[in-house]
Amino acid sequence: MTQGVKQIVSDAFGCFLEKCEPVNAMELRRWWRELDGRDRDLVADRVVAEMLAKRRRPTGEVTVYLAGATLGCTDAECKGWRAYARERLEGSARVLDPMCRDYRGVEDANLSAIVETDKAEVDESDVVLVKFEKPSVGTSMEVLHAWERGKTVLVVADPATKVSPWLRYHAHGVFDKLDDAIDAIKALAPRR
Repeated sequence: MTQGVKQIVSDAFGCFLEKCEPVNAMELRRWWRELDGRDRDLVADRVVAEMLAKRRRPTGEVTVYLAGATLGCTDAECKGWRAYARERLEGSARVLDPMCRDYRGVEDANLSAIVETDKAEVDESDVVLVKFEKPSVGTSMEVLHAWERGKTVLVVADPATKVSPWLRYHAHGVFDKLDDAIDAIKALAPRR
C-alpha cells in the first residue's frame, strides 16, 4: 500500500472513528472501489482493529452480542456456534446471547419481548457478531439497528454462501471463519 493511500485511509477513517467532521461518503466509496484486493484487505483489517479498539470500555472489557438466524433453525444451528463463541470469548469479552431466551415456537405471543430485549442488548453491546448461514429478517434488523448506533458489526459467512450487498455494506468486517472473527475481538482484551 502506498504512503498516499495509507494517509488517505488514516485521515478518512480517523475522522469517521473520532466522529469529527463527516467524511464525504461518495468520495470514500469511490476511493474504496479503486483499491485492489490486497490493499482492501489491509485497509479492512486496520479499520476493524481501530474500530474495535475504540469500542473498548475503560475496564478493557468489550461486550459482544451474538446475532444469527433462529426462526426455523435446529438447536444445533442456533446454539452450537453461540456456545462455541461464548467459550472462546470467556475472559476476553462479555457476551450477550439472545438464545438464553429461546422463543422458538412461541414467537407470536412474545413479539415485544423478543424485539425490545434484543434491541436493548444490541444497544448495550460494543460489537455485534453475526453468524450468517441463511437470510434472517431479525438478524438483518439487528445489524441495521447496530449500524445506526455506531456499533461494530462483524459478519461470519462461509465463502460459498452468497451474502447480500446490504449485509456486506453494514458490516465492518466479513470473515470466512468464526475463529478469525473471535480472534479479532480477543486481540482487544486486556492482558491479565
